[in-house]
Amino acid sequence: MNEPALHTFAYSDPVRQWIDPHECGWQDGGCFIFAVALCLWLAPDAEPACLYRASLIDEQTADHWVCSIGGIFIDSDGVYDAAGLLSRWSHSRLLNEPMVLELPAPESRAVDVLKDTGVSREIARLLSIRFGRPAHDQLLAVLGAGIQD
Repeated sequence: MNEPALHTFAYSDPVRQWIDPHECGWQDGGCFIFAVALCLWLAPDAEPACLYRASLIDEQTADHWVCSIGGIFIDSDGVYDAAGLLSRWSHSRLLNEPMVLELPAPESRAVDVLKDTGVSREIARLLSIRFGRPAHDQLLAVLGAGIQD
Protein backbone atom coordinates (compact mmCIF):
# COMPACT_ATOMS: atom_id res chain seq x y z
CA MET A 1 0.00 0.00 0.00
CA ASN A 2 1.30 3.45 -0.88
CA GLU A 3 1.27 5.84 2.03
CA PRO A 4 -0.27 9.29 1.52
CA ALA A 5 2.34 11.97 0.70
CA LEU A 6 1.57 13.79 3.95
CA HIS A 7 2.12 10.61 5.99
CA THR A 8 5.47 10.03 4.26
CA PHE A 9 6.44 13.64 5.00
CA ALA A 10 5.29 13.51 8.65
CA TYR A 11 7.29 10.38 9.41
CA SER A 12 10.43 11.37 7.52
CA ASP A 13 13.56 11.95 9.62
CA PRO A 14 13.69 15.75 9.12
CA VAL A 15 10.12 16.08 10.44
CA ARG A 16 10.08 13.22 12.92
CA GLN A 17 13.09 14.67 14.74
CA TRP A 18 10.86 17.50 16.01
CA ILE A 19 8.48 15.21 17.89
CA ASP A 20 10.91 12.51 19.03
CA PRO A 21 12.15 14.54 22.06
CA HIS A 22 8.56 14.50 23.37
CA GLU A 23 8.64 10.67 23.29
CA CYS A 24 5.45 10.33 21.27
CA GLY A 25 4.29 10.36 17.67
CA TRP A 26 1.88 12.45 15.63
CA GLN A 27 -0.99 10.05 16.35
CA ASP A 28 -0.26 9.26 19.99
CA GLY A 29 0.42 12.52 21.79
CA GLY A 30 1.73 14.95 19.19
CA CYS A 31 -1.46 15.41 17.17
CA PHE A 32 -2.17 18.91 18.53
CA ILE A 33 1.33 20.09 17.54
CA PHE A 34 0.85 18.72 14.01
CA ALA A 35 -2.71 20.10 13.72
CA VAL A 36 -1.49 23.57 14.70
CA ALA A 37 1.36 23.28 12.17
CA LEU A 38 -1.13 22.43 9.43
CA CYS A 39 -3.33 25.37 10.46
CA LEU A 40 -0.37 27.77 10.45
CA TRP A 41 0.62 26.52 7.00
CA LEU A 42 -2.90 26.87 5.62
CA ALA A 43 -3.76 30.11 7.45
CA PRO A 44 -5.94 32.08 7.58
CA ASP A 45 -8.67 29.66 6.47
CA ALA A 46 -7.79 26.71 8.69
CA GLU A 47 -8.64 26.02 12.32
CA PRO A 48 -8.08 23.17 14.77
CA ALA A 49 -10.86 20.63 15.30
CA CYS A 50 -10.94 17.79 17.77
CA LEU A 51 -12.38 14.33 18.17
CA TYR A 52 -13.32 12.79 21.46
CA ARG A 53 -15.17 9.73 22.68
CA ALA A 54 -18.87 10.36 23.15
CA SER A 55 -18.48 9.19 26.74
CA LEU A 56 -16.18 12.20 27.35
CA ILE A 57 -18.58 14.87 26.12
CA ASP A 58 -18.58 16.66 29.49
CA GLU A 59 -14.80 16.43 30.01
CA GLN A 60 -12.11 18.96 29.11
CA THR A 61 -10.23 16.59 26.87
CA ALA A 62 -9.90 15.34 23.31
CA ASP A 63 -8.62 12.09 21.85
CA HIS A 64 -7.29 13.55 18.61
CA TRP A 65 -6.68 16.95 16.99
CA VAL A 66 -6.86 17.74 13.28
CA CYS A 67 -6.78 20.77 11.01
CA SER A 68 -10.10 21.75 9.45
CA ILE A 69 -10.29 23.68 6.22
CA GLY A 70 -13.11 23.97 3.71
CA GLY A 71 -15.02 20.94 4.95
CA ILE A 72 -12.04 18.58 5.03
CA PHE A 73 -9.94 17.41 7.94
CA ILE A 74 -6.20 16.81 7.87
CA ASP A 75 -3.84 15.04 10.25
CA SER A 76 -0.42 13.44 9.84
CA ASP A 77 -2.00 10.50 8.02
CA GLY A 78 -3.69 12.51 5.26
CA VAL A 79 -6.95 14.16 4.24
CA TYR A 80 -10.41 13.02 5.35
CA ASP A 81 -14.00 14.10 5.01
CA ALA A 82 -15.95 14.19 8.28
CA ALA A 83 -17.48 10.74 7.77
CA GLY A 84 -14.11 9.14 7.01
CA LEU A 85 -12.42 10.74 10.00
CA LEU A 86 -15.20 9.74 12.38
CA SER A 87 -15.25 6.21 10.98
CA ARG A 88 -11.50 5.78 11.37
CA TRP A 89 -11.47 6.90 14.98
CA SER A 90 -14.78 5.27 16.00
CA HIS A 91 -13.39 1.92 14.89
CA SER A 92 -9.91 2.40 16.31
CA ARG A 93 -8.59 -0.66 18.10
CA LEU A 94 -7.70 1.55 21.06
CA LEU A 95 -10.92 3.56 21.43
CA ASN A 96 -13.63 1.46 19.79
CA GLU A 97 -16.58 3.68 20.67
CA PRO A 98 -18.55 6.42 18.92
CA MET A 99 -16.63 9.65 18.43
CA VAL A 100 -17.71 13.30 18.36
CA LEU A 101 -16.11 15.77 15.95
CA GLU A 102 -16.09 19.30 17.34
CA LEU A 103 -15.50 22.33 15.14
CA PRO A 104 -14.53 24.87 16.10
CA ALA A 105 -12.76 23.17 18.96
CA PRO A 106 -13.01 25.13 22.19
CA GLU A 107 -9.78 25.91 24.03
CA SER A 108 -11.12 23.99 27.02
CA ARG A 109 -10.59 20.76 25.07
CA ALA A 110 -6.85 21.55 24.81
CA VAL A 111 -6.22 21.92 28.53
CA ASP A 112 -4.27 18.69 28.93
CA VAL A 113 -2.61 18.37 25.54
CA LEU A 114 1.05 18.47 24.49
CA LYS A 115 1.78 21.89 22.95
CA ASP A 116 4.95 23.24 21.39
CA THR A 117 4.44 26.36 19.28
CA GLY A 118 8.06 26.38 18.14
CA VAL A 119 7.78 22.85 16.76
CA SER A 120 4.43 23.69 15.12
CA ARG A 121 6.04 26.69 13.40
CA GLU A 122 8.97 24.62 12.18
CA ILE A 123 6.70 21.89 10.81
CA ALA A 124 4.60 24.59 9.07
CA ARG A 125 7.80 25.91 7.46
CA LEU A 126 8.74 22.40 6.31
CA LEU A 127 5.23 21.84 4.94
CA SER A 128 5.57 25.01 2.88
CA ILE A 129 8.93 23.91 1.51
CA ARG A 130 7.71 20.40 0.65
CA PHE A 131 4.19 21.13 -0.63
CA GLY A 132 4.13 24.86 -1.43
CA ARG A 133 0.73 26.43 -0.95
CA PRO A 134 -1.87 24.23 -2.69
CA ALA A 135 -5.36 25.54 -3.34
CA HIS A 136 -8.00 24.15 -0.98
CA ASP A 137 -9.52 22.03 -3.73
CA GLN A 138 -6.09 20.48 -4.41
CA LEU A 139 -5.26 19.40 -0.85
CA LEU A 140 -6.56 15.86 -1.28
CA ALA A 141 -4.60 15.39 -4.51
CA VAL A 142 -1.41 16.91 -3.07
CA LEU A 143 -1.43 15.41 0.43
CA GLY A 144 -3.24 12.12 -0.17
CA ALA A 145 -6.32 10.44 1.23
CA GLY A 146 -6.17 9.60 4.92
CA ILE A 147 -5.21 6.14 6.07
CA GLN A 148 -8.09 3.89 7.13
CA ASP A 149 -7.18 1.14 9.62
